[in-house]
Amino acid sequence: MPIQAGLDSTTNVFRTTISGTVTVADVTQHLAIVRQVGAYQYPGLIDARGAHTVTFGTRELMKIAHHARYLLETTEPAPRAVVVDGLVHFGMARLFASLVAGWVRVGVFDDAEHAEAWLVDQKKMN
Repeated sequence: MPIQAGLDSTTNVFRTTISGTVTVADVTQHLAIVRQVGAYQYPGLIDARGAHTVTFGTRELMKIAHHARYLLETTEPAPRAVVVDGLVHFGMARLFASLVAGWVRVGVFDDAEHAEAWLVDQKKMN
């Protein structure tokens, strides 16, 4: 599975690592698990720098955003920081962040340290 995740009990951050080829089904399954285990309540760090192929485009990304909203509609998700490399993945992550803006705060970064610092700042704001 290209998406691995778990709660870091030291920092209370839900850490997700994405690698290899990623499909809509992979993302949908991951969202279901996030809902099932209540991971949405913890700030999340998504490290997608290992994702070399994304098999979906912007239309499917919009469907994923709507599906996430549907799955988590009665919750208030904690902020998510996404770390990517490459312009295409950065653009897709920014598009996703804009699609869920107003509901969940998503920061997109090309540096893991900056992403971690942003999450710490988000915790302070809440």
